[in-house]
Amino acid sequence: MEGNRGNQPGQSPALRLSVEEWKHRVSAFREHFISIMQPLQVFLKAKLNTDPEGRVLQEELQNMGERNIEAAEKLLSFLLKEDHRTEADIAARWQLFGDVLKEDHSVLHKIITGQRQGDIQTEQKRRIDFYTDKITADVDPYAILPYLIANNLLGQMECEHVKSIYEQRGSTWSALYMVGNIHRINPDWYNIFLGVLYEQGYKELVRIVDPDVYHNQGAAYVPVQESNQLNPQKSREIRPLGRDVTGVTPEYSGIHSAHRRGSDANSDSEGEDEFHSYNSSSEEDEFHSYSSSPDPSLNIDLELTKVKTVMACTNESQTPQDEARAGLTGRNMDVDKADNSENNPDNCNADVDRPARSEERCEPPKAKMQLYPDQVELAQDGLAGKNVIIVSPTGSGKTYVALHIIKNHLEQERPGVRRAVFLVNNRALAEQQYRQYFFKYLSNFRITLVVGGDGATASLNQLLNSADIFVMTAQILLNALEQKEIDGIHEFSLVVFDECHHTQLKHTYNRIMHHYMALKFQGKDGSADVRVPRLPVQVVGLTASVGVGNARTPTEAEEHVMKLCAHLDTEHISTVQENLEQLHSRTNKPVHQRAECGTRPNDKFHTMIREIMTKIEESIEHSEYVDSDVTGGLQARMRQKPHQRGSCQYTNWISELLRTVALLPDGQACRALKPCCDMLKIYNDSLLINDECDTEDALNFLDQQMSDYDPTGQRNTQTDRFLKDLFQTNKSNLTVVSKEQADTNPKLNVIEDKLIKTFEETADSRAVLLVQTREQADIMLRWLRRRPWLHRLNVKPEKMVGACASADKGGMTDTQQKDVLDNFREGRYNVLVATSIAEEGLHFPSCNLVTLVNHVTNEIAYMQARGRARAENSEFFIVAGENKGVQQKAKDLDIGEMMMHEAVRQVQALSKQNHVQFLEQLYQIQEKEKKERDAELTLRQNRHLEQGEVEFHCVLCNEFAFRSSDVRRIDNTHYVVIDLDYCLRHTEEMHHPQLLGRIQNVGRLYCNGCEEYRGPILVYRKLKFPCVKLEGFRYTNASGEKNVAKKWVKTKLVVKEMTDNELDQYRKKAVEIGYVFKS
Repeated sequence: MEGNRGNQPGQSPALRLSVEEWKHRVSAFREHFISIMQPLQVFLKAKLNTDPEGRVLQEELQNMGERNIEAAEKLLSFLLKEDHRTEADIAARWQLFGDVLKEDHSVLHKIITGQRQGDIQTEQKRRIDFYTDKITADVDPYAILPYLIANNLLGQMECEHVKSIYEQRGSTWSALYMVGNIHRINPDWYNIFLGVLYEQGYKELVRIVDPDVYHNQGAAYVPVQESNQLNPQKSREIRPLGRDVTGVTPEYSGIHSAHRRGSDANSDSEGEDEFHSYNSSSEEDEFHSYSSSPDPSLNIDLELTKVKTVMACTNESQTPQDEARAGLTGRNMDVDKADNSENNPDNCNADVDRPARSEERCEPPKAKMQLYPDQVELAQDGLAGKNVIIVSPTGSGKTYVALHIIKNHLEQERPGVRRAVFLVNNRALAEQQYRQYFFKYLSNFRITLVVGGDGATASLNQLLNSADIFVMTAQILLNALEQKEIDGIHEFSLVVFDECHHTQLKHTYNRIMHHYMALKFQGKDGSADVRVPRLPVQVVGLTASVGVGNARTPTEAEEHVMKLCAHLDTEHISTVQENLEQLHSRTNKPVHQRAECGTRPNDKFHTMIREIMTKIEESIEHSEYVDSDVTGGLQARMRQKPHQRGSCQYTNWISELLRTVALLPDGQACRALKPCCDMLKIYNDSLLINDECDTEDALNFLDQQMSDYDPTGQRNTQTDRFLKDLFQTNKSNLTVVSKEQADTNPKLNVIEDKLIKTFEETADSRAVLLVQTREQADIMLRWLRRRPWLHRLNVKPEKMVGACASADKGGMTDTQQKDVLDNFREGRYNVLVATSIAEEGLHFPSCNLVTLVNHVTNEIAYMQARGRARAENSEFFIVAGENKGVQQKAKDLDIGEMMMHEAVRQVQALSKQNHVQFLEQLYQIQEKEKKERDAELTLRQNRHLEQGEVEFHCVLCNEFAFRSSDVRRIDNTHYVVIDLDYCLRHTEEMHHPQLLGRIQNVGRLYCNGCEEYRGPILVYRKLKFPCVKLEGFRYTNASGEKNVAKKWVKTKLVVKEMTDNELDQYRKKAVEIGYVFKS
């Protein structure tokens, strides 16, 4: 085929196509261009704005934004239209477009332009994978089955599977299985398969899949013969399961033997891949083509994966195509399991679910994994099948140890499930571990990456049989366990916890282990409290630091380590003892430096803000509502006011003051005093920013907050006007002072000097600045970008913060985090300003400077942060003010680290010298904590409101809002009101949709009484729901007791998940009153 011919030496794929070929193929792939392309980015890179018409289009594209279908349509129309340029100009434009396409959307570029001869088989498989949705939607597999058998594309067993799946689950599922197995037997499967489709009337589908095959059919294709095994006239007739159309019952040899037959038949051909799942991980497996000497040009991006994931999230319910993307193959169908267990004579144990052997795999590992002696030492307990915590410094290669244990575990021939899961805390870590380690070293196993966000919708149960190894965010597994999507933790035979020191209290890791403990303490007769000595689930934990918790003595530190062992049910702690010298020789330990900085000598900004805060405090103290408060709570709270403003103590005091005000019985008092409390918080935050950053940043923060605080309508009270005038009166003086105090923050000066020194010494340095809050990260980033000296040194800063907050609160999406990390590793950014999300687990091999900015938390975070500096001769630098005690706390943490190492040694000694006593102590901890959990669960299940329903009222205007019986949870996370009258008492403000997993945030709701923000508007299963921002309400029980809370768990109310029945009723009511979402 022309599309698959190899390139001539020195010839780029973009140049190989003529202008007419480009136009033809872009037209053929138009719908995929539109789905995938970032039109503005491609437009600018291809320099299409050189004429007036192009500049007009540029303006239109900028207004539409990226990932906009209409914008992509406009760009393609612009490219394809006839114009009056010279042939040379037109050719040059298409050449540049091809180069941009190759750089930004290489999957699509490779499909359009073809591959070298050695990659034809792989490329053909990619094309079919790419168009699976289209093929399964259009093709009737039953109708073409005779032709597939006649041309040796499917064997007898696969034929029976296609028929039985067709009968049980319909055409789409049957076609999905057919596509997954069509390539196994015949080396020339691709041409023959498309030829069959062409001859059977699917010409347009063939044209879309491969324009070259479509154009060559008339001259080159010899029509295939009809099989005499099946009667095509009866092909659409539904037949009983397991029965041939001719009436002959087939013999089954088992699904594994089918794979072996396919493998043997094609042992000499390249690219005979076992059918991969269509999730983001396996698609990356399919799309990458590495060898021992990787060719960078063959590294394929994941644009198609992103598009498929986004498409999946928009569906209300699962379709077969969704599940295919998520990782289903024909091997996962229920019919396959039945056939395998009942009819395979070689299968002595029907429950065995082993991974297929390496000869059945699509390809060998991309790289050979070789462990250092210290890593081999660390792996011993895990290789022996024991539950173990592996403790080793950051950068020592604990992940390689885990890979070695996983590989050994899956290769063992034992009865039962053989399936491993590698758990991490966030998506960035999951993608890093998958790309850098699992995909590279264990690609001879089926590996699936399962992460939240970006609309991924397939359940874990649907994915289980699609892979041997799962790299997964822990919350996904916890959700599956709690929602009973899977039978239990025993669905995995090996569970690896990365950064396992988090397995404490209510952390996701510990909650997963609670399910493990429930199995451990479940007797065979169903009774509780019967000890089971060993579960068929091996647990391995990885960490650089087990921590000491709140321990102040060596004994307390040992208790903390014992608790961690109990939570992970581990028999051993593995540390390097015999190969310490080699471990130390190959792990870089950064130089540790500290700088304690004073304050500004004459901080006029601090003085002025303090005076403003004093006036607001006095206005509260002299308020008539304080005198009339019969409870005396407000007066007592005002007497507890901290002297030092701009401190964490003052922040905590304001929170308590707001709570006291919210509970005042007089609604007018709350409306008058709450704005004052809010303003005190804003001014206190500005002082904190002034202390950490530049005064200009603190003033900008105030400006922004006051511009948002624009009282109108009912909010335009005397208090509001007082607060607004107070700021306006002082603004001009604050502006003058901010300019006078520019560049006077001692901490910033030290940070800048350190960065200048670092980048002057090593131009390609990487630096990470770790700050405490998202707001501080934003401000630090702006400061770095306006420093001229840093700019001259080519310092390119960017931020990375958590995904817990929305974009308007400074949060980042998982995709944004990934982009920042990739750019930082590749050098497009060289300074990363990050919150705690970058402290743990993320690998920055080139990072030679880590700076902790004015904060330390605990010994674990401290050691993890230090571990980000991995380059040779790197530095770990702490800069702090003299008034926060940061340096002293850092010294205390150094002592805590030594105490931790000693505690680990003591626990290891106990495990070795008296293992029975060690296990008994673990069991006692586990038993005690399980009884506490059971008691808490019983209390929660029996909890009911004897006093009657709870009513919620607006905390400001005291207007009735909703009742507790009208609150439900959706998606197990969001609390919404299902009484639609609540919506009528509020005003909507819609905005651009923001994706939150399976839910969209589409707007904001404001109280009609006081015009205050009361929560977001969410879209779930195509329905609008008002979500409750709880802190905006006070709740009252039937006895008249009032309370406020920021989180629902604090209310001690039982809020049920919304049922399908309730959803249907809500849908009907919403349609009746017109409360619907119009996308």
